[in-house]
Amino acid sequence: MRMVQDNLARQKGRGMFSEEKPVKKNGFYDPHREKQNLFADRMKGHASPAMLAAIKSCHSQVVRVSSEDESRSKVVSVETCGNRFCPYCQARKARRDADEIAYVMGYAKNRGLKAIFLTLTIPNVSGTETSLAVDELNKALKRLLARKAFKRVVKGRY
Repeated sequence: MRMVQDNLARQKGRGMFSEEKPVKKNGFYDPHREKQNLFADRMKGHASPAMLAAIKSCHSQVVRVSSEDESRSKVVSVETCGNRFCPYCQARKARRDADEIAYVMGYAKNRGLKAIFLTLTIPNVSGTETSLAVDELNKALKRLLARKAFKRVVKGRY
């Protein structure tokens, strides 16, 4: 408990948080829970009641298995809402994406290849024009992939 109090004092000294903190059962402050509550409040009126309930309960049910002497444990299941703006789900997806990119980068490095990151963007469009914009983006991507210069430089893609 001393560690939590010291952490809170340091955070309060920097003016980051108020004195009252949501604290997890293990005694450590959970920064995502505060963001989660703020996110749920902001989603009122924009999400269905079922989605709001899922957002509020996201990451509240964690199933762990541990060894008999409890020296080791492993998370086997976590209840998530799956919303891309949810702080918990965002952090989880970021970790998964980072692992995938690290694997691909290692694969390329082991074969003496260099990686090039390409991000394709288009201007914002209204909801009714989204389907047409995606179709145009896909056509442009196909044209890019069919170019000889692209095929000569790119050995694989992820």
